[in-house]
Amino acid sequence: MNKQKLREIKLLELLKSRGRLDVATVTTELVISEATARRLFAKLEKECKLLRIHGGIQAAPEFSNDYSFRFSAAQNLDEKELIGKKAAAMVKSGSRLFMDAGTTVLKMAEALSLRLQTGEIKNITVITNSLSFLTNLAEHCDVILLGGKLRAGRHDVCGSLTRQNLKNFHCDQVFFGIDAISMNGELMTTDTETAEINALFIEQSKESYILSDSTKFNKTSLLTFGNLNNITGLITDKSISKTQIKAFEKLGTKVITMCVKV
Repeated sequence: MNKQKLREIKLLELLKSRGRLDVATVTTELVISEATARRLFAKLEKECKLLRIHGGIQAAPEFSNDYSFRFSAAQNLDEKELIGKKAAAMVKSGSRLFMDAGTTVLKMAEALSLRLQTGEIKNITVITNSLSFLTNLAEHCDVILLGGKLRAGRHDVCGSLTRQNLKNFHCDQVFFGIDAISMNGELMTTDTETAEINALFIEQSKESYILSDSTKFNKTSLLTFGNLNNITGLITDKSISKTQIKAFEKLGTKVITMCVKV
């Protein structure tokens, strides 16, 4: 085993036991320079094994049974930005939208806000359980926040009140993120609350679109809440394989790919 791999293992073991480490501690424990430590942080964050924070690092959540909005928001930024812009470009004036609390949907909200500010579209209504883009969008269109129990880790609201309020609305389009899509098109998430809300989003909307980078495909998560055969379209990046595109489109879902900027 080479020196680089041994450093990675030792760092992750330290992080697992302590939860959080500053740069000084890492350089002392691993006997490396600060520059080397930061390169190591960047590599392991890209692999979703830790999260960089001010002055150091902290342990990443286990993706299979936990979710961190902050950690997810830091991953695949170029892909998410382009996917979000494409989704925003699909919205027409006068539309009623459901938008969930996913980090890729946050990028859509930013792009949609810009379109509203420049006058490209107008008279939009957004219904959401997200707490992450309320202020920005609410300055330029009507935003309706579904009430419910606050989940700080997901930056959203959930629960029976959220679901009951959601049933009162019918929309033209729903845009939501995903935690995993299996090869046979199962839509998956990490918890029952998100699963129930996403299922209702699909049911209450004329058109439904998943916003997801291709790292989520051919994977599984804790719960299944639907299938691609119930979804209008999937907006993703060019890294999706031809095999995956064929499999997904065979289920009746249009796959829209966006090229990552360089």
